[in-house]
Amino acid sequence: IETIKETEEKAMEESIEEKKKQYTYDIGAQHNFVIIIPDTADHTKLQSAVSDFNRKYFGTKGFKTSLIPIKDGLAMVVVSKVGFAAQALNYYNTFSNAGSDTDRITNHEYPYFAISFDNYAKFYKDQFVDAYLAFFTENYVASE
Repeated sequence: IETIKETEEKAMEESIEEKKKQYTYDIGAQHNFVIIIPDTADHTKLQSAVSDFNRKYFGTKGFKTSLIPIKDGLAMVVVSKVGFAAQALNYYNTFSNAGSDTDRITNHEYPYFAISFDNYAKFYKDQFVDAYLAFFTENYVASE
């Protein structure tokens, strides 16, 4: 007999599977880089840390960083136009491995990912972080 918790977890997994079907992997699409942070986090410090990271590792690119509130007490730090799929994945990997330059974010285990413009529009509409993270892991991270 399934417990209520098991039933809820199963429903959540099915919902993630269903929601992630809306996303498409487009190697030639322009991408953004997104970090999901709680409203309780110091937005100014986190956005500043991302800007500092961009200057240090991608100084010639002139990436723009913005903060966008979303639902459920969350916000997104968005780095716009980090490149096509390969460049976006390079940005993601550099961010993941930057040690003390990004540990303010990575140590808190805030979700972060690259996302194509088309998928970003779909994500912004439903803001279901777990579904896009599952898609990103399967289509970007696992394909390395």
